[in-house]
Amino acid sequence: MNFFCTKEHLKDYQARMSLGDEHVICLDALEALEAARILFSP
Repeated sequence: MNFFCTKEHLKDYQARMSLGDEHVICLDALEALEAARILFSP
């Protein structure tokens, strides 16, 4: 899981890592917390 402060920062990372958009899910902070709760809660 990676966090980026701007979409430009994300796009730079994707370019450096040769990642297409199919490997990326963009969530705001509340969505990310909810996803983490679902994934990591017992």
